[in-house]
Amino acid sequence: MKKITVLFMILCLIGFYSCNQTEKAWEKAKQSKSISEIQKFLSEHPGSKFDNDAKLLIESLTVKVKIELPLELNARLEIPEGARMTLSDGPMEYNRGNSDFDPPVHPKGTIETLSLHGKVIPLKTRDINDGIISTKDFGEIEVILLGIRNGGGLLEFKAFPSDIEKLNKF
Repeated sequence: MKKITVLFMILCLIGFYSCNQTEKAWEKAKQSKSISEIQKFLSEHPGSKFDNDAKLLIESLTVKVKIELPLELNARLEIPEGARMTLSDGPMEYNRGNSDFDPPVHPKGTIETLSLHGKVIPLKTRDINDGIISTKDFGEIEVILLGIRNGGGLLEFKAFPSDIEKLNKF
């Protein structure tokens, strides 16, 4: 009877240690915000209770989302060849010069400044290539030209959630 009790206690300790190691490995992978570290966790701990969270985190790190921040872009944009434009809905006097791209386009061009809350964001290059702005500290920001309003571009910006988090702290 004592042998069974001791064996049971040892098995419980091994199980607790194993769960604790998996939890520590998950926390480390999660904190890294690195796709390769999270994939490494998944391969080293298959079937763990963190599988679904790990897969969702990988997806959030690989899918760009709309930036809800007041970015200001001063740039000379080139509309790609073949871009189709339609007049905006509404009264003609309101829409003079206002149009939408159908579908929205990724412009090319040269950046004068990109700023957030009046602070200039450091750039790797001043060129916008296929709608991508490369920053020094915040990764790549995707620029989507939705239309023209009052002579200026109506833009949407997208970035990876981890980069948006850094921009929020800027």
